Amino acid sequence: MAIMEIIAHANHIRMSPRRLRLVADVVRGLSIDRAEGQLFATALRAAGPLTKLLHSAIANAEQNFDCVRENLYIKSLMVNEGPTLKRSRPRAFGRATPIRKRSAHIALVIAEREEGKKGGRARRDALRSQRGEVAHNKKKEHATHEHEEKQNVPTTDHHAAATVPGRLAGRHHVEGAKENVHDRGGKSSKGFLKRLFNRKSGTA
Repeated sequence: MAIMEIIAHANHIRMSPRRLRLVADVVRGLSIDRAEGQLFATALRAAGPLTKLLHSAIANAEQNFDCVRENLYIKSLMVNEGPTLKRSRPRAFGRATPIRKRSAHIALVIAEREEGKKGGRARRDALRSQRGEVAHNKKKEHATHEHEEKQNVPTTDHHAAATVPGRLAGRHHVEGAKENVHDRGGKSSKGFLKRLFNRKSGTA
C-alpha cells in the first residue's frame, strides 16, 4: 500500500529563509500534534507562517484524502530562497546604503504513517522504558547480593572493634595497652618512671 503524501506550498513569504529554517528544523519529522505544540510554544515570528501552512495541509488531508489526523506527520519541510527586493536607505554626506528585503518559499509534505508502525518518539520512549526496567532489575539484584554477603560475614572481635566510634576505640586501645603492661612480669611503667626520676635527682 502506497503511503499518502499531501503537499502544501507557501510562496513569497516576506521573511528571510534563515529565520524560517530556525523553526522548520525543530518541527521536521514530528507528528502533527507535537508540531503544533512546538509552533505554539515558539516565540519566534517565523512560527506564524509555518503554523498557517501546517493547518492548510491538515485540512487538505482530512477533506480531500480522508486521512486520520493521528496518523499524520511532517515528512518533509523545505525553505527555499525567494526574490529579494532591493531598496536603499539615506545616510550621512548624501550617501545611500542598500537594503535587501528577502523572501522565502516554503514546501511542506505531510504523510500518513504505516499501520502498526510507531513514530520515532514512541520508539525512543519504549526503548528507554525497557532500559530503565533492566537497569532497575540489575540494581535490585546487586543490592540483594550485597545484603546476602553481609549476612554471611562472621562477626569476629576485630570486626566488632572496627564498628566502635573513634574516641571509644582509642580508649579501648589505651586500656588494653595498660593491661598488657601490667601482665608482663607484674611490672608497670610507673615504677620505671619513678626509678628514672630518682636517678636524675641523685637519690638512686
